[in-house]
Amino acid sequence: MSWLSYNSLLVLAGTTLLGAACGLIGFFLTLRRQALLSDVISHAALPGVALAFIVGEWLVPNGQRSVLWLAGGALFASAIAVMICSTLQRLRPLRGDAAFGIPLGGFLAVGVVLFSVVQQMPSGNAAGLESYLFGRAAALSTNDVFLLGGLAAGVLVVCLVCQKELLLVAFDPEHALAQGWPVARLDALLTAMVACICVLALPMVGFLLVVALMVTPPAAARFWTHRTGLMMAVSSLLGMLAAGAGTIVSGMSEQVPTGPAIVLFATLLFIVSAICGASHGWIHRWWSDRRQRSERALDDLLRNTYEAHEAAQDRQAALLPAGHDVAPEIKNAGVEGAGIELPVVYPPHLRETGLQALKRMGTSRGFLRLDSRGKWRLTTLGVQRAKAVVLRHRLIELYLIEHAEFPPDQGDRTADLLEHALGPHTVDELKEILRVDFGRGVVRSPHPLETNAAEAMAPK
Repeated sequence: MSWLSYNSLLVLAGTTLLGAACGLIGFFLTLRRQALLSDVISHAALPGVALAFIVGEWLVPNGQRSVLWLAGGALFASAIAVMICSTLQRLRPLRGDAAFGIPLGGFLAVGVVLFSVVQQMPSGNAAGLESYLFGRAAALSTNDVFLLGGLAAGVLVVCLVCQKELLLVAFDPEHALAQGWPVARLDALLTAMVACICVLALPMVGFLLVVALMVTPPAAARFWTHRTGLMMAVSSLLGMLAAGAGTIVSGMSEQVPTGPAIVLFATLLFIVSAICGASHGWIHRWWSDRRQRSERALDDLLRNTYEAHEAAQDRQAALLPAGHDVAPEIKNAGVEGAGIELPVVYPPHLRETGLQALKRMGTSRGFLRLDSRGKWRLTTLGVQRAKAVVLRHRLIELYLIEHAEFPPDQGDRTADLLEHALGPHTVDELKEILRVDFGRGVVRSPHPLETNAAEAMAPK
């Protein structure tokens, strides 16, 4: 196959290096919310390429224009565009995207005019400048690939060496400035690397699509992890995969331009990441939400069972004559470590469709078991877990009543919404704030428990 030739493999190596550099640089741009900067630089390169060709034609008529000469013109125009953007950002009425949008449109218009001039020149039709619109990596020579690949590798090395400083400036430039870091120089370094990558990508991807190669991989990487270091690696890897796959497809079919093929694969990787990402993908979020709903439903079941038996204990104790005691399984419901298993009392709002899944989940956790009479019961571990859930709920309820002046019924309803988001450290803090008695392992409910004692003793 043609793409397995030496020159094709060399082009493939150059584009994969370029994809890795675009993914890494794009990661820092998205962190700083300056992804539009790459679009400005790439569009500013268009008049730079055309102007470099016109100047070269004036100096050496009908001469061959090297990639380095055209890239120098693109870099010169990109530097001017960056300075204009920096100046506009200092103007108070134009802060934000407007400071990038105005130079973007202006340079694009100038580039279209200059390209029209080039096409009317005698050697304009043979110049091959249209490859800079959509990219054509197969047309690059071996020297061009070595040059572009070496520069891309150099940008990768600089990013990795200055990783800590660039991240600090991206996340908190004021803190970096207070610590004495040269924030302005680091900003200039990042902008220079973005300009270099955009200019390097022109012959391979084209100026119309280079912004997609710098924005799509880091956006896709966010679906796989929330760790900064790993996100950088994933973004660079996705850029490499998109560039490599697009180059192979373009090499196998001459009708497919390199730039659109690379961007299409980058978009495909983004769609796959958005669906299957291990951190924020759609499947992961759906499964996490379902699991959280199951966890909340199981906690509601445990709390409802415990409170039902607690209410039954209080009612039976109030009805018994003096000198009599309540049944042991009710009496010991609130005693820590008593080894009592409680019959399950289902919450009234629990749907039958989710009941079987909830029973399987409780059984796998060791909270529920089926006794010899076919009745579901809370195990000793389940009772301990139920106490923790009840304690968490009542601590929130007491705090809302005592410190936020909530009515008891409103505090109970609000605690239902907050209890599942409360961590163990917050529980310890509430214990210190409230200073209540934990004699039975839980806190007494601040309001009467409306539960039928007969239902608690004979659940379904």
